[in-house]
Amino acid sequence: MVSAPNPDFDPKSGVLPGTVARSSVSAVARRTLDVVVALAILLPTSPFLLLAALGIRLSSPGPVLYRSQRIGQDGKRFAILKLRTMHAGGPRGSFLVVQDDARVFALGWFLRKTRIDELPQLLNVLGGQMSLVGPRPRVPEVIERFYTPEMRRSLAHRPGLTSPGTLYQLTLERAPGSETGLSDEDRYGAELLPRKVAIDLDYFDRATLRSDLAVIALTARFLVCRASGRPLDLPPEFTGDLPKT
Repeated sequence: MVSAPNPDFDPKSGVLPGTVARSSVSAVARRTLDVVVALAILLPTSPFLLLAALGIRLSSPGPVLYRSQRIGQDGKRFAILKLRTMHAGGPRGSFLVVQDDARVFALGWFLRKTRIDELPQLLNVLGGQMSLVGPRPRVPEVIERFYTPEMRRSLAHRPGLTSPGTLYQLTLERAPGSETGLSDEDRYGAELLPRKVAIDLDYFDRATLRSDLAVIALTARFLVCRASGRPLDLPPEFTGDLPKT
């Protein structure tokens, strides 16, 4: 039996009006969540940011904030904000930061381990360049060297502070034998990065506001576990059926 055509279907756009409406409502809800949570974190942590800024100035000459060019949604470049953790004016070096990297000063290691250096990115969230949950924005070099056409699909999403792929990398930082994959650029680009992006693509193809809240809560738990030295384990619903590395 052939069903009658839906009178509300628009053959030019290929979607139902209700689908667009639901998508618009979801976008507004996510943007509201971004602003509310960003302010809720920034306001109480501002004293710690000021102390961190003072410590940076005393630890290493140079600016407090580091602005890094990243590729955002639809391939547009923007400046991501971080607390500076490396000596200013030194050699550029690899885009990967390895253990005992001479470019990082002592306080910088603490800021990186606790992820305090990432807090200024909440200003990127408030400015609309980033979201709380989204694929991590990459430096142009990584996109040009390693991103396949399939991986570039992730650029359709607004970049974020956290994502299942980001949390997956955190689970590897204490895994036996992970040092090579996290320090060798070619191996990182050939093995770890494609898996991270695949995990994110699988998630964002079916993401909801509720699942975003779950990712935010899981990120908070990961940060506490990471700071206390407890093991990190990414729930299987975020890894799909991808093979283990």
